[in-house]
Amino acid sequence: RTLIHPLFPAPDALEEDPVFVHITSLERSDEFKTILSKSIADGKNFEIMAVSFISTRSIARGDSATEGVLTTKLPSKYYCKAVGGGIPYVVCAVIADEDRQTKLGSYTPTGNDFMYHRIDILAPESRCRIRNKTATTDHSTVKFSPDAFRDPKYYISNEEDINIVQLYTQYMNDITGHIPSDLFKESVRAAVVATAITEEIWKNASQYDSRQFITAYFIGTDNGVFRIFPGQQLGNSYDHATRPWYKRVKGNVNKHTLSIPYNDDFENDYVITLSHTIVESSISDQATSDEIRAVVGIDFTVEYFHLLVTDGYPQCVENQYSCFVMDSSGYLVIHNDFIEANGDINIENLHITEIEPDIARDLISKGVLIKSQCVNFQTIKQQNYYIAERRSDIDNLADSDSCKRYQLSYISGTNVYLGIINKDDCPETRETKCICESQCRDTENTECECPCLSDAVYDYCNDEFHYTSDSHPACTPKIRDLNIITQAESDVSHLSQCFETHCSEKQNAVECNAAVNCVWCMDGSPRCEDSVYHCKPPHVSSGLSTGIKTGIAISVLAAIGIIIVVIVFIVVRHHREANVLDYIDKYTDNEYDVPSAPPKPSDATPAEEDTLNYELAEDYILPDTHDSDYVYHNHEHDSD
Repeated sequence: RTLIHPLFPAPDALEEDPVFVHITSLERSDEFKTILSKSIADGKNFEIMAVSFISTRSIARGDSATEGVLTTKLPSKYYCKAVGGGIPYVVCAVIADEDRQTKLGSYTPTGNDFMYHRIDILAPESRCRIRNKTATTDHSTVKFSPDAFRDPKYYISNEEDINIVQLYTQYMNDITGHIPSDLFKESVRAAVVATAITEEIWKNASQYDSRQFITAYFIGTDNGVFRIFPGQQLGNSYDHATRPWYKRVKGNVNKHTLSIPYNDDFENDYVITLSHTIVESSISDQATSDEIRAVVGIDFTVEYFHLLVTDGYPQCVENQYSCFVMDSSGYLVIHNDFIEANGDINIENLHITEIEPDIARDLISKGVLIKSQCVNFQTIKQQNYYIAERRSDIDNLADSDSCKRYQLSYISGTNVYLGIINKDDCPETRETKCICESQCRDTENTECECPCLSDAVYDYCNDEFHYTSDSHPACTPKIRDLNIITQAESDVSHLSQCFETHCSEKQNAVECNAAVNCVWCMDGSPRCEDSVYHCKPPHVSSGLSTGIKTGIAISVLAAIGIIIVVIVFIVVRHHREANVLDYIDKYTDNEYDVPSAPPKPSDATPAEEDTLNYELAEDYILPDTHDSDYVYHNHEHDSD
């Protein structure tokens, strides 16, 4: 029975008693079953080192609860050993051949590279507001995730005060090299200095007119550094590497990746994130998620995206047509109905099967939307989701069914499709809804059905799953629901807008609501005003009009303000077999209690180092690196 595994939620994230899954449901290769048999036969004397075979890893495609997983097969080495000391457990470390640690070169601080995000404690010289939140355009601000610290528990458990903030600031801005710190991991300060170049780029970009539609520019590294502009405070628990947009980019290496709309927790306004991975320059386009080192991105209003697309395709605002942008999971980034609903619907996680059932049914029949499944071992459910993989255009405008006349085009270099529907002769009273219930009904996967859950194959008598192949991969753990954003402040009316939006000059609701800090007022004569002073902004959903040609994608991305940033990092690759051996020896064959979770291998002297050039390119930064996988399983499982 497995206690700890990367496909399990963290122990402190469990909401119910855990389901103890047999290790062979997670590690399904025949080679691992041989290892398991040997562990049972050898008992406390069991030990294997550097056994090589192909392992399968699951990678979240975005939101783990709705978008499923990608799987990748990697040549890997397994190191396993009985804990010993009368403790009936085996600990394993799994390291793919491509796994590596990243070290940045020596970057000398300039003395002005760092401002901590706690501007409520150490205030900047000038302040402004982004919506109902205090910010500053003097500097970008930096937030550390727990992973940046040598002792993550120290960061999570200690309440920050002026002394701690000053301690961080003095170390990060030290130009003498004489201020030591035992708080941060190696290369964290180098990442702070290396990403500081983006601040000037963002400040220059904010001089253009598009700045009034952008709520944030950001960059995050794989060692826990997150930089955002305009500088602002984030919640203490915010960790960019756990967010859905981050997970989504991991499955879209080297692509401009659009998120679906989500609520930014301020004024109930929706935003869209556009992001791009940063990988090692020596790696091909087939880079795995473990080779992603950072992400860079921007957040902008949904209404702004609507304006960009309708500028390129004016017919999308005509009554005859309806346009949409759909991501590679079938979720709608934007749709005309979002705008026309004027806030009457929640536009988060809306799937094309729910909004455009006729089109969805045709896309399923044409093999554009393919239903897939992964298994959630903790809920004993099978998650059913869609993957869109077809890259060729579809022209269905001449279909005999007047409700299935549409065009769809994949936008090269992105994770989205643009579609336009001719609804001229489609009766409004037609009811052809897809099945949209939380529990799946279509067991044959032939009907149009919204993403849903079905029962997993589980042997309750023997407490076992019986998945022996990769046809039903394991779902990735659900992201912990943390308080990641600070609360909007009650009164920021005394602060000026960070970027002047000239609300009173906006001529209609869409143009008005597209601008940050503006709202279309309906009391009295319709008008656009600064939301902080006058009418309260409505809960506006958004819509997108889209056309068919790939060219619009390039103009949309350019208009959003894509920034090309190249920063050369020095990456030191470590083949860490020596580290693994140290790790295995440290936590086995001892007389002490088994640790609740295995710590990561120490940063011991590397067995081999290769200097690589590491480019930070294209717009944004996103990270997430699995240094290794850890597995606990009980080798006496039969008796349990």
